[in-house]
Amino acid sequence: MGYSSESFAEFRRRERTAAEQAARAAAETQKAAEIKAAKERTTQERLAALKAEYRFYWNHQIRTRIKESEITSFQRWQELTNGTRRMVIDRISKDPTVYFQGL
Repeated sequence: MGYSSESFAEFRRRERTAAEQAARAAAETQKAAEIKAAKERTTQERLAALKAEYRFYWNHQIRTRIKESEITSFQRWQELTNGTRRMVIDRISKDPTVYFQGL
Protein backbone atom coordinates (compact mmCIF):
# COMPACT_ATOMS: atom_id res chain seq x y z
CA MET A 1 0.00 0.00 0.00
CA GLY A 2 2.56 2.50 -1.04
CA TYR A 3 1.93 6.04 -2.20
CA SER A 4 2.82 7.18 -5.66
CA SER A 5 4.95 10.28 -6.14
CA GLU A 6 2.00 12.07 -7.79
CA SER A 7 -0.29 11.57 -4.82
CA PHE A 8 2.49 12.74 -2.48
CA ALA A 9 2.97 15.84 -4.64
CA GLU A 10 -0.76 16.49 -4.54
CA PHE A 11 -0.75 16.04 -0.77
CA ARG A 12 2.09 18.54 -0.39
CA ARG A 13 0.27 21.02 -2.68
CA ARG A 14 -2.91 20.68 -0.58
CA GLU A 15 -0.90 21.17 2.61
CA ARG A 16 0.84 24.24 1.20
CA THR A 17 -2.47 25.70 0.01
CA ALA A 18 -4.05 25.08 3.41
CA ALA A 19 -1.08 26.71 5.15
CA GLU A 20 -1.31 29.76 2.85
CA GLN A 21 -5.04 30.07 3.49
CA ALA A 22 -4.47 29.82 7.25
CA ALA A 23 -1.76 32.49 7.02
CA ARG A 24 -4.07 34.80 5.05
CA ALA A 25 -6.87 34.26 7.56
CA ALA A 26 -4.51 34.99 10.46
CA ALA A 27 -3.28 38.15 8.72
CA GLU A 28 -6.86 39.31 8.15
CA THR A 29 -7.73 38.63 11.78
CA GLN A 30 -4.63 40.54 12.92
CA LYS A 31 -5.49 43.48 10.63
CA ALA A 32 -9.05 43.58 11.97
CA ALA A 33 -7.74 43.57 15.54
CA GLU A 34 -5.32 46.41 14.73
CA ILE A 35 -8.12 48.47 13.16
CA LYS A 36 -10.35 47.88 16.18
CA ALA A 37 -7.52 48.86 18.57
CA ALA A 38 -6.84 52.03 16.56
CA LYS A 39 -10.52 52.99 16.69
CA GLU A 40 -10.55 52.37 20.44
CA ARG A 41 -7.44 54.53 20.91
CA THR A 42 -9.03 57.31 18.87
CA THR A 43 -12.21 57.10 20.93
CA GLN A 44 -10.24 57.19 24.19
CA GLU A 45 -8.12 60.13 23.01
CA ARG A 46 -11.25 62.07 22.01
CA LEU A 47 -12.86 61.32 25.37
CA ALA A 48 -9.72 62.42 27.22
CA ALA A 49 -9.70 65.70 25.27
CA LEU A 50 -13.38 66.29 26.05
CA LYS A 51 -12.76 65.61 29.74
CA ALA A 52 -9.84 68.05 29.79
CA GLU A 53 -11.96 70.76 28.16
CA TYR A 54 -14.79 70.06 30.54
CA ARG A 55 -12.49 70.25 33.60
CA PHE A 56 -11.27 73.64 32.37
CA TYR A 57 -14.85 74.79 31.88
CA TRP A 58 -16.05 73.34 35.21
CA ASN A 59 -13.17 74.79 37.22
CA HIS A 60 -13.83 78.19 35.70
CA GLN A 61 -17.59 78.08 36.20
CA ILE A 62 -17.27 76.95 39.82
CA ARG A 63 -15.31 80.16 40.53
CA THR A 64 -18.05 82.41 39.11
CA ARG A 65 -21.37 83.42 40.61
CA ILE A 66 -23.32 80.70 38.79
CA LYS A 67 -24.98 78.06 40.95
CA GLU A 68 -23.28 74.69 40.76
CA SER A 69 -26.59 73.06 39.82
CA GLU A 70 -26.74 75.28 36.71
CA ILE A 71 -23.33 74.27 35.37
CA THR A 72 -23.65 72.18 32.24
CA SER A 73 -23.16 68.46 32.86
CA PHE A 74 -20.42 66.47 31.18
CA GLN A 75 -23.06 64.54 29.25
CA ARG A 76 -24.46 67.79 27.86
CA TRP A 77 -20.92 69.07 27.21
CA GLN A 78 -20.34 66.07 24.95
CA GLU A 79 -23.52 66.85 23.02
CA LEU A 80 -22.43 70.41 22.20
CA THR A 81 -20.89 71.00 18.80
CA ASN A 82 -17.14 71.39 18.52
CA GLY A 83 -17.69 75.03 17.57
CA THR A 84 -19.82 75.74 20.63
CA ARG A 85 -17.32 74.10 22.98
CA ARG A 86 -14.46 76.01 21.33
CA MET A 87 -16.37 79.29 21.69
CA VAL A 88 -16.99 78.63 25.38
CA ILE A 89 -13.32 77.79 26.02
CA ASP A 90 -12.19 80.88 24.06
CA ARG A 91 -14.56 83.17 25.97
CA ILE A 92 -13.45 81.74 29.31
CA SER A 93 -9.81 82.18 28.35
CA LYS A 94 -10.39 85.84 27.45
CA ASP A 95 -12.72 86.81 30.30
CA PRO A 96 -12.26 85.19 33.73
CA THR A 97 -15.60 86.60 34.93
CA VAL A 98 -17.79 85.22 32.15
CA TYR A 99 -20.19 82.41 32.97
CA PHE A 100 -22.59 80.41 30.86
CA GLN A 101 -26.11 79.30 31.59
CA GLY A 102 -28.38 77.14 29.51
CA LEU A 103 -25.81 75.43 27.36
